[in-house]
Amino acid sequence: MVISLQGELPMDRVAVLQAEVQILGTLCNQAGTSEQRAELIQTLHQYTFLDSEHQILFESIRSLLPRDRLSNVRLAVHLNNRGFPDVDLEKYCAAWNMIVKTPSQRGFGMVCVVFALACVAVAVIVVLFAPPCDDTSGNRSCRA
Repeated sequence: MVISLQGELPMDRVAVLQAEVQILGTLCNQAGTSEQRAELIQTLHQYTFLDSEHQILFESIRSLLPRDRLSNVRLAVHLNNRGFPDVDLEKYCAAWNMIVKTPSQRGFGMVCVVFALACVAVAVIVVLFAPPCDDTSGNRSCRA
């Protein structure tokens, strides 16, 4: 299934959902430095996740991360207290483990993985929030 966002480039819904799971897995597993995680949280602050569970999980992570209180146990408690006891955190950890444990021929490290996921997040945000092209202004920098 392909979704089109008001004349924007068509996006594969499945690919976006997979990217969301991987990004949330990155945050759940506290990959990268605290500054990188804070930047990723800030980048995703205005993003609306396609899956409501992803949005709920992101909000809980965003609540716990700045206070350095994020752990799977605390996250499960936070989600439970918010009324979402059935969120399967293992799904997100498994998505992260699949990315990290995949052998790399180029030897990319953890920082490169986090950077790549941040780039995916930024690309999704750009596609979703980019202004439509205005052909009447003569601006040739907009997308076709």
